[in-house]
This record gives sequence, C-alpha cells and structure tokens, in this order.
Amino acid sequence: MDINNTNEQPQPNQSSSQTQSLLSSILNQRGNFLIPIAVIFLIVIVGVFAYYLGTTKNSRPIITSKAPQQIASPSPMSSNLGSPEQILQSLEKTLSVNSPITDQKSKDWTSSDRQIVPLKGKSFGIGTFKNAYIDKYGNFPNLPDGNSDLNKITKPSLEPLRKQVDSFFINNGFTMDTLNTKEITGFENLYGYTLEDTYCLVSLFPQSDPFGQFFCGVLDPDELNWRKELVPVINPKNDPNIFVSVSKLIGNYATGGVGGYASGAVWYAVKIDGKWKEVWTGQNIISCTPVKQYNIPKEIYGNDCSTNY
Repeated sequence: MDINNTNEQPQPNQSSSQTQSLLSSILNQRGNFLIPIAVIFLIVIVGVFAYYLGTTKNSRPIITSKAPQQIASPSPMSSNLGSPEQILQSLEKTLSVNSPITDQKSKDWTSSDRQIVPLKGKSFGIGTFKNAYIDKYGNFPNLPDGNSDLNKITKPSLEPLRKQVDSFFINNGFTMDTLNTKEITGFENLYGYTLEDTYCLVSLFPQSDPFGQFFCGVLDPDELNWRKELVPVINPKNDPNIFVSVSKLIGNYATGGVGGYASGAVWYAVKIDGKWKEVWTGQNIISCTPVKQYNIPKEIYGNDCSTNY
C-alpha cells in the first residue's frame, strides 16, 4: 500500500461539479419566476390600499358651507290657456257656472294710443237665474214673482265676483289694462285684461239682471279696415263720444252700429262710384224705401223692412 495515497485530500469530482451547476441553474430560474409574482403582489397591495382610501373618504362626513335656503316666490298659473273660448271655459269653472259661450264681434278696446279698435271673440253671461242664454251665479235674493230684487244687486254686492275674476286673470299671467278699466255712465263697470294678443273685457252691471258679461278675443283686422273706410262717413265730425262699429260688409253694402249719443242705432251705407254713402240710420228696422232705391241685399238688412217710414 502506498502511504502517500492515504494522506491525499479528496478532490471535488465531476459529479459534485454538475450538482453545483444544477443548483445554480435552479436558483436562477427561481429568481426569474419570483419577479412576476412580486409584481402581481405589489399590484394587489396597491389596489387594496387604494380601495381602503376610497371607502374611508366616502365614509367621512363632507363638510361644506350650506347655501341659504331660498323660498320660491309663488309663480302664476300657466298663462297658455289657449283660445279665447278655452280661457272663458276656465273662467266658468272658477265661477262655478256653465253659460253658453257664443260668438261676439265689434267689441271695442281702447289701444295704448287711445284709439278705439275692434275685437272679435267669445262671450258668456251670468245673472240671478238660468235659461238658455245665461247661468245663475251667487245667491242674490229674488222677489215673490220670481224677478230679481235689483236693489240688492249693487256694486258692493258684486265685489266678491269682481275679486274672483281679477284673481283668475292675474294668476294666469294677464295684466289689468287701466285704459279699459272704468265706469261707464254710472251703469256699467268695465274691467280690461290683456296678455300678448288676447284681450278680455268684464262688464258688471249693478241693479241689472243679467249683471255680468265676460268677453275674450283678438283684434279683428277685417273690421279694422272696414272702420277706416266707414267711420269718416258715419261720424264725419269725428266726435270722440260716438263709436262706430261695422257688423257686415258685402260688396258695396255695409251695416253696423253707433254707440254714444245714438246708442243702439243701426246704420246702412252703400258705395257709389267708389265712395261710401250713409243711406239710413235709426233705432228701428230699416225703411223699405232705401232698400228698394239702392237694391240693398237681404244679407245686409235681413228679411224685413218697414213701409211705415
């Protein structure tokens, strides 16, 4: 036996070298595998932290300066009530009446430049009784014979009605028109309301029955043009106390009314050689003499004329 061999230190063999190389490779692979895991772990941590901050923020009371509470002022009812007839239908509901609403022409309105302009529209009436033309309003006393006690129908007794009507129009956007709100000859109390191109007139008549008339309408352009032609003929002196209306104009023939000094009068005019001529005015039916002389058609004067004058 060789003694030198017994004293020789063991040397790493090929097998141990391969083992170290394999271990190093595994460690390198594990390091590469841990990187994405670490990244995912960091993302999860950041997400959890962000969620925690969000929930904490939302759970905290938010303190802000509170704006003073504003009390809304009462706004008017809808001003878009529709046509004149629809306005009157709404007014009837307010007054708890159901009168027939009929056509009406030649209603006068004083414009802002103090000119009398014609209106056309709808109207209804009320009184202390009900029939085919009007409806009953209120509890005014009646006499034993069924007639109204006109002494009880005074301006103060009609004041609740006036306030009810005034509230209706104002709350629906209308404005009271001062030029058309007045007392006429101590008999009629007139109240005017306007909204854009709609005009409403309320007439209350103390010591009268029926005692209320309600009108809503628009400007009548046809009659406005007719009046420009015929007013100088019927009222040549331009008397401001005389109001001329035109109810019909057919071809060369026209008729209408006169208000003022000759209240209730009716006039007839014929156009001759391009100029209008007044041929008859009166409070009765027209005489047959001008009817025959000027061949006035029945569409203008009606079916009857008088042979007495």
